[in-house]
Amino acid sequence: MVATADNRRRGLARRRLLAFGSMAAICFWSTAASAQRVIRGTRADGTSPPARPDVVRQIGPPPATPRSVMPVTRTPLEVLDGMPERSLSLYNVHTAERLDVVYWRGGYLPEGRAAIDRVMRDWRENAVVQIAEETLNILCALDRLTGTGERLQVLSGYRTPQTNEMLRRSGVAGVARDSLHMQGRAVDFHIPGVLVDELAGFAQSLSAGGVGYYPRANFVHVDNGLVRTWTG
Repeated sequence: MVATADNRRRGLARRRLLAFGSMAAICFWSTAASAQRVIRGTRADGTSPPARPDVVRQIGPPPATPRSVMPVTRTPLEVLDGMPERSLSLYNVHTAERLDVVYWRGGYLPEGRAAIDRVMRDWRENAVVQIAEETLNILCALDRLTGTGERLQVLSGYRTPQTNEMLRRSGVAGVARDSLHMQGRAVDFHIPGVLVDELAGFAQSLSAGGVGYYPRANFVHVDNGLVRTWTG
């Protein structure tokens, strides 16, 4: 009787083990089939899903473009052509100096240019250099294109090499080791009432030099160097 009971228990255990093995095999093959469908990109009925649309990836930030103005390329002198005089209205955000001055009337006016150089000086070092004629014309052309009548808010004009290196080491946005600010050829500014991307778009349309677009810091860099653009 004892042997018979043991045999029954062993038989029952074998049947349970076989049943468990069968269920495991079914689950394994079902999972494997699903995986095959995922890898091969097929539906459960064996048909292929519709093709995915191509994804276009753009490397780097989008270029600055004006929102309300088509960027028609015209040089600063073409924009200023026919004007009997060229003038600038400036406000230095660091010194609170204001200036309304004519710098050209049939030729460049020494007094007007000296006044501009003073407002755009390196205020940290109180150092003055002459701002490049081409850069002044870029600013005047942008003032005319935007047409707001507002003063150009100057953040940075001339920088001494010492000031430039100090700002660069401090991690200030857009300060290059060989910055054209050190030659009086570059200005960082914005115009009240003009979106910074619109201002950058206008500046790019002139194709007169470098244009740096700094949306977070809310300013645009312009210079009379090689034609190039970047976003900071």
